[in-house]
Amino acid sequence: MDKKKRLLAGVLCLVMIFMATAPILAASDNAKEEVVYASLKSDGEVNSLSIVNIFSKGAKEDYGSYTKVKALNSEADVKMTADKITFTSDKDRFYYQGDMDDKTLPWLINVKYYIDGKEMSAKEIKGKSGEAEIKLSIKENPAMDKEFFEKYTLEVSTKLDTKKFKNISSDKASLANEGEMKLINFIVLPNTGLEASINADVEDFSFEGFSINCLDLKLNIDLESLGLEEKADDLKSASQKLKDASYKINKNTNPLANGARDIKASYDKLEGANRAYIEKSVEVFDGVAKLDAGLEAIDAKSDELKAASKSVEDGLEKIALLAQNNKNMAQAIAMIKESYKAFDAGLNEYVGGASVAAKSSKMLNAGATAMSAKASELISANSSMTKGMASFTKSLSDYLVATDKITTGFTKLYDEIKSEENKVKDKFVKNDSASTYVKSFASEKNENVRSVQFVLKTEKIEEEVKEEVHEKKVDEKKNVFKKFTELFSK
Repeated sequence: MDKKKRLLAGVLCLVMIFMATAPILAASDNAKEEVVYASLKSDGEVNSLSIVNIFSKGAKEDYGSYTKVKALNSEADVKMTADKITFTSDKDRFYYQGDMDDKTLPWLINVKYYIDGKEMSAKEIKGKSGEAEIKLSIKENPAMDKEFFEKYTLEVSTKLDTKKFKNISSDKASLANEGEMKLINFIVLPNTGLEASINADVEDFSFEGFSINCLDLKLNIDLESLGLEEKADDLKSASQKLKDASYKINKNTNPLANGARDIKASYDKLEGANRAYIEKSVEVFDGVAKLDAGLEAIDAKSDELKAASKSVEDGLEKIALLAQNNKNMAQAIAMIKESYKAFDAGLNEYVGGASVAAKSSKMLNAGATAMSAKASELISANSSMTKGMASFTKSLSDYLVATDKITTGFTKLYDEIKSEENKVKDKFVKNDSASTYVKSFASEKNENVRSVQFVLKTEKIEEEVKEEVHEKKVDEKKNVFKKFTELFSK
């Protein structure tokens, strides 16, 4: 955008230079031209104002509220009656000047000067050193007809001596070099103002002042030949397609966002169920551990039971030997022995079962431990997934917001393009026959006007040259001496 503005500024500068020097051929031979000259004080206030009126050869009438008029390039008599001026031009291009009491311009111009951040008058800043800043303000003068402010382009220029000014910069100007001088130019387009500043490090401050040239730029640009409208329509079409696509994306991503929220809710439920499962698993694990301890205790006592059983069996054998002579007693002991064998077999089976149960308990214990570890991993993974889904949901929401901004931005962009296109048409497009009228600055009574130009200049800020003062004193001495000699020569 800045490059385009600089390019436009350069083109306008060239056009203004051309228009200021080239003859104007597209108007009636009887049409007049006006050049408004204004001398401004160093702060921008109007000091004096005059108009140079340019006519072709012949008897002429003109109007203007002048205090004094005079021919500039002819001995022709210029007469003024109230606001009516009459004369007969003997030149192909006849110039006469009219001075005005009214010092009102279409623009309010203000210049301020600073050294090291302190505002100073032109008199105070003269010869100062430090960080200098020159602020320039150009605004519409509400007391004047809007036509000049709305139609005229201003080219503002100045130059700084690089032997005094270093590190020169300006926020809205184009800079160029001319020998040891730094040229600074601003362009103020129709219906706009200017707030700008020039910054530099200075030693012994002096200033050339601002030169301001104001013209109604009739560039006769044919926008159709440039294809601006066609390109704007192409951009509109492309932006509309992007807008439609973004709407589709928005439409399709809404269900995705809802699905993501459902997934997150489901995983929240799963995480709760997993935590309940782990809590129950811990209870089972504790029960298995207790069972395992009991079985190990039984397994430890089984050897004692086996030893006791063996002692009982040995005792029964001895009793059997003693009771061989007693038949009834032998039968009873045999029955006891058989019963004990059954008991012993049952005991062995029990002990074996307890051992198997102990081994199974250990396996169950190991399985419960592994299950607990895996469940913890599942909870951790589920937590990570939950965070991921939350991040995804937020990113998706941000994307939808960005998409909406893109849609709004392209709509705004197209509106701005059309607005700028209309501004270009208003400022630079060739006028039709009804709008070629040029308003006179001198008087509304002047109807046949070819062009009006403003040339404004602010005062210089510089030290008085001592040599000039010395020469003036010498001249005064010469005058006194001359008078003295003339007195004695009589």
